[in-house]
Amino acid sequence: MRTKLKRIDNSTLAKSIFATLAVSALFGTILVFPSLGYIIKYFADDKKKHDYVKRVIRKLERQDLLTISEKPDGEITITITDSGKQKALTYQLETMKIEKPAIWDNVWRVVIFDIPEGQKKARNLLRHHLKRLNFFPLQKSVFVHPFHCKEQVDFLKHNFGVANYITYMEVKSMDKQNLLRNYFQV
Repeated sequence: MRTKLKRIDNSTLAKSIFATLAVSALFGTILVFPSLGYIIKYFADDKKKHDYVKRVIRKLERQDLLTISEKPDGEITITITDSGKQKALTYQLETMKIEKPAIWDNVWRVVIFDIPEGQKKARNLLRHHLKRLNFFPLQKSVFVHPFHCKEQVDFLKHNFGVANYITYMEVKSMDKQNLLRNYFQV
């Protein structure tokens, strides 16, 4: 039974359902639907999948990612829990991107950090995500990107709880510009 539940947790459908509900709810923290059937129809178009979607939604509730309450008239209220909000942020990390503009503004975005050894895990996660977002590692704690990315950097530093140790700068000129231009093809 344990492996079956694990499979459901990691399924694309479960992630899709949770991500959709969570992202919607993060803006209002509460979603109201006329019925559970309405939610199920959104994710499954045939009867065979309806039961599966219902089980996935109930499983997300048992995992304390969301709470579901039903009124006597059948109206369903879904609230994302604190642990659900954290899980939603994790999904946002996986899909976060930096858009390349049509024309570069000739400004370098520089992220520097000095995160204490006691927060080594957060420091390594920050490095990992900066590299995943295609930042260039100029030094071990200095990363550079040519495109607008302040929102992404702010999200990372607050999500990992290291905002006090990170400095974000926008600079017009710096050493090694040719190396950076070649790397980013700008």
